Amino acid sequence: NWMLNGWTPADLVARGFEARDIEIVRRRLESTHWKRRLPTVALIGPTAIGESYLRPVDY
Repeated sequence: NWMLNGWTPADLVARGFEARDIEIVRRRLESTHWKRRLPTVALIGPTAIGESYLRPVDY
C-alpha cells in the first residue's frame, strides 16, 4: 500500500523496512500492473463480467 501511494524504496528503508523485502514487493507490483488498469475496450457479451473481466491491456 505504501508503494502504491508514492513512497519510494529509499523512504521505506528509512522507515525501517528491509531493502530485500521492498524489492520483492516492487517486483510483484510490477508483474501485476495490468490488474489495476481498466480495459482499453468494453467487453460486450455474456462473459463481460466474469472470469474474462480482468484481461491485460495488451490482450
